[in-house]
Amino acid sequence: DGLTGAGWAELCQVGTANAALRDLTIANAVDVCPGQLRPLLGSGRLEGFALRRCRASGGDQGSSLRSQWRDALCAVTGDALRTFVVDHVDTGDAGAADVVGRLAGACPSLRRLGLSHVGAGRNVAAALIRAREAEQLPALDALELRGNALPPSSLSLLVAAWLPGADTSRRPGLGEFDLADTPLDYYSVAALAQGARRCSALRKLVLRKCELSAPAVSLLDDA
Repeated sequence: DGLTGAGWAELCQVGTANAALRDLTIANAVDVCPGQLRPLLGSGRLEGFALRRCRASGGDQGSSLRSQWRDALCAVTGDALRTFVVDHVDTGDAGAADVVGRLAGACPSLRRLGLSHVGAGRNVAAALIRAREAEQLPALDALELRGNALPPSSLSLLVAAWLPGADTSRRPGLGEFDLADTPLDYYSVAALAQGARRCSALRKLVLRKCELSAPAVSLLDDA
């Protein structure tokens, strides 16, 4: 908690060298160089990784801060990884979508994926749908997309892919879907209600702080 540039660099260096490290959470780091994460995430040893409310320092060689985060997070790899959570880190929609693509191809054991308050939108939804259609992320059970602005059409397609009925998919859907603090119109809620009814795997649907209309709430009550 509260690392700055020098402490961040030391953590990344020591963490990469420490073969015993399996789980790492970094929160509230400021003025850091995202690229220093690459060797650690690329080691393939981590079982859990969370990055929360971290801010990069100024641009490096003209690249945008979003590109720095994307490039660093896309270094992740390994069959060991079970949890990967990014929260309040400005990757942007395109960067977060690239991270999804990397996880889908390199981390088949991933069970929990969180991309909250990262600017995720149409591209992230499309990347998650592609992963499902390609039968990637076969172990994924929990998806956190809090505080993003997913277009209703994209969210409907995402729900159809990841909250399927037994008659349309041999693979179980999500057990947990967290969309707290997300703008949801009536049609988005209707899609979620349908997904909740048909997906027997779903145990937990989180819609805190979504400011739902009364008709939308009634849809969820029925589900």
